[in-house]
Amino acid sequence: AGGVGALLKGSTVVLDPKLPTPPVGQWCKFRIEARGQTLALFINDAKVWKFDELPTGAGSVGLQGEGKLVEFQNIRVQRLAQSEAATR
Repeated sequence: AGGVGALLKGSTVVLDPKLPTPPVGQWCKFRIEARGQTLALFINDAKVWKFDELPTGAGSVGLQGEGKLVEFQNIRVQRLAQSEAATR
């Protein structure tokens, strides 16, 4: 059901960057940006995909691991300043 950094809608894989699974114990830095109808994922500061059909409005972000132990650290949600959202 998708690899590292896959975008899922329910159980359907919308985008799968086909990245190699990192070695056990290695942390990856994920950044998810939602700007209007555009959703982008950066892994270790490299953009791995951009999706331009995001429904506007409120929603949620889900983080999951498929059948493996997954740990998360330093999770933050930040509202973009109006000027920053318009310039990126």
